[in-house]
Amino acid sequence: MIILPVVVALISFTQLRQSTNCGKSLKAVQIPVKTKDDWSAFARLIITIVGKSIIFYALLTFIPLYWITELQQTEFAGSLALSLFSMAGIFGNLLGGRLADRFGYKTIVVVGCMLLVPIIPAFILIKNVYIATILLLLAGASLLFTYGPTVVMEQKYIPNYVGLSSGMTLGVAFSVGGCLTPLLGSLADALGVGIALSVITIIPILIMIVSFTLKPIEVEPTEKRESKLETTEA
Repeated sequence: MIILPVVVALISFTQLRQSTNCGKSLKAVQIPVKTKDDWSAFARLIITIVGKSIIFYALLTFIPLYWITELQQTEFAGSLALSLFSMAGIFGNLLGGRLADRFGYKTIVVVGCMLLVPIIPAFILIKNVYIATILLLLAGASLLFTYGPTVVMEQKYIPNYVGLSSGMTLGVAFSVGGCLTPLLGSLADALGVGIALSVITIIPILIMIVSFTLKPIEVEPTEKRESKLETTEA
């Protein structure tokens, strides 16, 4: 039980650093022209975050039970699977942020959502523990692969409400999924863990469709950003 708050704290800390760094960059540049807020794009991005939040919390909650009841493994194996899932998520988070600077924020969000479409159903359907472990690692990495880019995208969509966008990113991502987990728990008690997890298989398809409609955000070259910061600070 200790691992759940530790994982959430590590992920929240990583996202808070990214959000803070982005906020500092915006403050350092201090663009005088007031940009128009795109609330429609912001709302669509929130939908993708909510979808991934539900999947993330469902897996984080039921992985140990799934390992024991569906894959016939020990409690230790279930705890180990949960740890691997968490570590894969942290790795995916860092990797997604790095790749977003090179390939674009929307591209990473779309790819992250697309990867979940085959991974989540395959993970639930396949009963081989070794293949399930591989799929679990891919699921953990894919779920948090997009979190860094979404922080930046939300601040770009509503640049006049940077604090609100950061709060929505962190707050929604780590509260909506947790609020719905008890409902999945009730379903698991009635029909089994496998059936409860199968409910979330439709979510990747929905958020993938929404991700295609997101407004692209231009990635500014690192050299240009550093030049702007040096000029402003001077």
